[in-house]
Amino acid sequence: MIIVIRVDSSLKVGAGHVYRCLCIADMLKDNGHKVFFLHQDSIGNHASYIKGKGYEVKLLKNSQPDTDYKIETIYSVSKQVNDAEQCLKIIKEKYTNNGKLVDWLIVDHYGLDKCWHSRLRNSTKRIMVLDDLANRDCDCDLLIDSNYCKESRYYEYKKNVSTDCKICLGLKYQPIGKEFYRNKLNVVRDKDSCRRVLVYMGGGDASGITELLLSFIIRVNNHDIHTLVLVGEKYSNKNSFYKTVGEHVHIEILEEVESMSEILQDIDLIVCAGGGVLYEAGLMGVPVVTITTAMNQKEQAELLDIDNYIKNLGSSTTLEFNQLEKLYNSLSNNWLEFKDRGEKFSFLFTDSEYSCSKIYNEMSNFNNIN
Repeated sequence: MIIVIRVDSSLKVGAGHVYRCLCIADMLKDNGHKVFFLHQDSIGNHASYIKGKGYEVKLLKNSQPDTDYKIETIYSVSKQVNDAEQCLKIIKEKYTNNGKLVDWLIVDHYGLDKCWHSRLRNSTKRIMVLDDLANRDCDCDLLIDSNYCKESRYYEYKKNVSTDCKICLGLKYQPIGKEFYRNKLNVVRDKDSCRRVLVYMGGGDASGITELLLSFIIRVNNHDIHTLVLVGEKYSNKNSFYKTVGEHVHIEILEEVESMSEILQDIDLIVCAGGGVLYEAGLMGVPVVTITTAMNQKEQAELLDIDNYIKNLGSSTTLEFNQLEKLYNSLSNNWLEFKDRGEKFSFLFTDSEYSCSKIYNEMSNFNNIN
């Protein structure tokens, strides 16, 4: 079977969409299917990262660069048409030149709606959309929102899709790599205080919040807490972090790592944005503090905080030192509350079945996988 995935990453978009698509791609490849990626040639893209994982990537020309791009922005009709025409040309020449259709087209992109999907209909048997905004019409057979959300979200999506579209919601569909499920079994969290903290604000940290967090950690200067600061390859100012840290031995800068799951095994707390790592940490029982860096992260972080699964500090655009001071004091005085939230969060992932296999099963139900 041939599956084409349309996804983007950039300095502004980040890499979360690519990471979750790679989880799905790995699941499909493990089951003997061929997976290819279509990706816009944007500044700070992760196309080379996808290639490094063993997948072919075709780059699309960016006809209208997004100088003031917001993650929830739906592309103009002209931009969607241009994008769709490029995709159709590549699919026809590269993957369906024998007249056959692609088996599945997976679309993980907030900028593309029914306008784009409909133009690709004649090139594929089925379309699957990954979403968590419910803010646009979609022409798809399967829609998956794998975030923690209200039950009412189903009815929001129902208004945006055809009556025969299958809507799948919830954490059981969250694309998390198999290694997190394996390493979860090796985790024992019985410390009576917080000793090791991981700070990770995503693949690019366009918000620049990492620098503020570093400044706070240095100001506190607590050598009883060892802080790991993970920076992605797209961090424009990562070289300055090393100068900022200087001789502070209780702070360690990490660049791209081979296994996030192995790092999370030995971490007592993670401070992160509201992307995929939030759920990876949750699966492994790591207490989570979120600082949201994009609009699509806001609702899920707030809901998880209200239901006492994580601690949410709000948006990076409004974060202040006094909030960090309050968090630091809570870690010292109410550590058990953080531990309890982390344990409670992990119970949401008690189903032993690998989450991507549930996505695979939903695709299989359309009788396109033999």
